[in-house]
Amino acid sequence: MVAVRIVEFIGRGPGTRHSGAKVRAALEPEAAHGGNCALDFAEVDTVTHSFADEVIGVLVRARGPDLLDRLTFLNCSPVVRDTLQFVADYSAHFWTTGTFPTPTST
Repeated sequence: MVAVRIVEFIGRGPGTRHSGAKVRAALEPEAAHGGNCALDFAEVDTVTHSFADEVIGVLVRARGPDLLDRLTFLNCSPVVRDTLQFVADYSAHFWTTGTFPTPTST
């Protein structure tokens, strides 16, 4: 298992696509071999969708949504958890359908 402390890559937040690519690079060797990965968001208040997409979205769209079963998210604020979930959901949808979900009006 590989564990990554996000604060060491982005400070307290919110992160950029560039810093997300660095986090993803730390995860990819383990993910490529079917291993488990933990992302620790302690001390991180928020993340951007760009950061989350670069870390989670790119991996899910490349390796499939089953990867999410091997990822553990630790110490997430509600804002961070919601952002990660949103990115995971639309990336899994893309893997399944080949298209991104269309926003719906309420």
